[in-house]
Amino acid sequence: MVVIADIPAFTPPVMEYSQRVIELVERHGGTYVMRGGPLELLEGEWPAHQRLVVSSWPSLEALRAFWHSEEYQQVVKPIRAGTGQYHVAVFAALE
Repeated sequence: MVVIADIPAFTPPVMEYSQRVIELVERHGGTYVMRGGPLELLEGEWPAHQRLVVSSWPSLEALRAFWHSEEYQQVVKPIRAGTGQYHVAVFAALE
């Protein structure tokens, strides 16, 4: 399973969220494929402030265990509250 998150901007609260969520993702079996960073636009338009985060998960169950965990929902996720509109989607990876 692959999760792609559309991050609106790296503000101080988003940076704190980013640091706190890394260990939690890894503890649930997830790994980061890409975390923001510079991009090279090849076609179309891309907002200059917008970044993508891509993580890989061993199973949908592992991802759901992370996403619905009390630690993520009650402690980590609220850190980014009010920092923008987020789009998070799950995709089945090629085997």
